[in-house]
Amino acid sequence: MTRRNNSPDLNAFHAQLDELVDTASGLATKVNTLGDVLSTADTDAEIHRVVGGLEVYLDDLLVQHSEVLRWRAVGSDARALDLLTGVYRHLLTETRDWLDELVETISDPVAAIKRQGLPSSGTVNLQLTLTLTEAPQLAALYRWVERNHQPAGKSNRGFLGTVGAVVVGIAVGDWLFGDGE
Repeated sequence: MTRRNNSPDLNAFHAQLDELVDTASGLATKVNTLGDVLSTADTDAEIHRVVGGLEVYLDDLLVQHSEVLRWRAVGSDARALDLLTGVYRHLLTETRDWLDELVETISDPVAAIKRQGLPSSGTVNLQLTLTLTEAPQLAALYRWVERNHQPAGKSNRGFLGTVGAVVVGIAVGDWLFGDGE
């Protein structure tokens, strides 16, 4: 990417993708931890500690998204920036929807039990699964990177590997949350 005022260069774009992967992975790990702690916690302090850790990742995600929104780009770089912004929006939307479901479940566990079709008596395990799916923008972002940033005579595996890691980070819910935690 060409640098113009608040325009990211290729290194900034690459660093942003790395941050996105790290934050999405950390968020997924904290959500798994939250499920474990909620099912075994002896004190509210344990729950607050894990929720605080979750909040750190959510804050990081919002800060990163805000930073990307401040970037300016021209030409094909503008398209890549739109795609990256879309990836953030996708992740934020899925996370927001999960948080809405979590709040609804905590507010009215009986309704959540009914909604999930679980038995209304005995011990019940509510499913609070955060499902992260691949952002629809990732395929186009991958194509853009492949088209625009392959150095002559060199493999672009490192950068494309990062984009691939974003795919894994966004879709991590499929394998991290498959056990219903």
